[in-house]
Amino acid sequence: MLIGPGLVLGASAIGGGEWLTGPTVTAQFGGSLLWLCTLSILGQAIYNIEISRYTLYSGEPIFTGKFRTLPGPIFWMYLYLILDLGSILPYLASNAAIPAAAMWLGRLPDPATDGFLLKVLGCLIFASVFLPLSVGGKVYNSMKAIMTFKLITVVGFLLFLGVFYSTADTWIEIFSGFFKFGNVPVKVENPGDPNVDNVFSALLAGRHLAFDLSIVGFLAAMAGISGNGGLTNTPM
Repeated sequence: MLIGPGLVLGASAIGGGEWLTGPTVTAQFGGSLLWLCTLSILGQAIYNIEISRYTLYSGEPIFTGKFRTLPGPIFWMYLYLILDLGSILPYLASNAAIPAAAMWLGRLPDPATDGFLLKVLGCLIFASVFLPLSVGGKVYNSMKAIMTFKLITVVGFLLFLGVFYSTADTWIEIFSGFFKFGNVPVKVENPGDPNVDNVFSALLAGRHLAFDLSIVGFLAAMAGISGNGGLTNTPM
């Protein structure tokens, strides 16, 4: 049965990209930059197909093969440990600490005055992820139960919001954004000016584009962290 592994991988793919990058970008730019998701989905689909073929052919995960490349497995092991740790703590754990602190305080936490509380909650959340793996018998069974609950809860919650608290105009804006190729964030010179422009339209009209490099850097950093889980999900 492949339903169990599919549930684990499907739920594990719901992470920072869905809960942090997506809402942040759409809140600021609407659906204008979702064409980046179109390219990302296509690129990741090709990548996952190819690494699946590698696994089917060789019988080993792609990372086993990657670790044999220079400068050697010891180097790559420590590098990935550092990168993976950084993607969990402080990235995901600290961000999860913010809504937890908001529920505790009854308001949005202020890093200046509530910094210690956020750090404590972040460390507790990080440590708590190991608890299900230490109880419940087989690790796979524990992961399957947790991920099944996560997938049903998250998808059900988002469907409920989308159906009952969204409008047709919002749905149209979001879905059309997947095909608005060339839209990029730009600096806003005057209040009320658009914060998005299209590269192709600007070239045809001879306009100068003032790229908002801070947003570009943010998107690049978040894409690297958020896509880490998707790129490492490969058949074992």
